[in-house]
Amino acid sequence: MHPGVEERCDGVDEDCNGAVDDGAIDAPTWFADVDSDGFGGDQAQTRCEPPGGHSWILLTGDCDDLAFGVNPNAEEVCNRVDDDCDGVVDEGC
Repeated sequence: MHPGVEERCDGVDEDCNGAVDDGAIDAPTWFADVDSDGFGGDQAQTRCEPPGGHSWILLTGDCDDLAFGVNPNAEEVCNRVDDDCDGVVDEGC
């Protein structure tokens, strides 16, 4: 531990700046899951612990994080929406 050392997510102030785990090189990227469907959208933060507020998860890919039924695991239905987030609307209809 000394000034200039890279921080890690370990609860220790490696760089001796008075802040623990700030800018940790091994911090994961958390994605906001506003609709709570298990997939995060575009809103992301990289930090050791999940941010506060709403649900934050480590899985992204939700193309409409305000619609619970729209995510990469959703079944595509004929409704003029890309339900399964594959970039194609209503395939197979």
